[in-house]
Amino acid sequence: MTEIKRFGIISVAKISGVIYCVIGLIFGLLFALISILNMAAPSDGGMVTAGLGSVALLILAFAIAVLYGILGFIFGGLIAWVYNVAAGWIGGIEMEIGE
Repeated sequence: MTEIKRFGIISVAKISGVIYCVIGLIFGLLFALISILNMAAPSDGGMVTAGLGSVALLILAFAIAVLYGILGFIFGGLIAWVYNVAAGWIGGIEMEIGE
């Protein structure tokens, strides 16, 4: 049996930040695409409104991705720190690794 005693806080934070940034980008672009299609639907403004709003929505999608990445970094590091404290008190997670 192998035991995970500690995680590198910065290491976990970086990986978590990248993962959440990608998740934020995927959902942000999906949200922007749905919103752009909704604005392009026939209505009073039509495509003129969709053209101006779509640029803002794409910028917002990238801003969401950056925000998710920053929050993922912060909370990933916090969770790694909490794990390290808890593992110091009660022991780490036991794993069996086959060769």
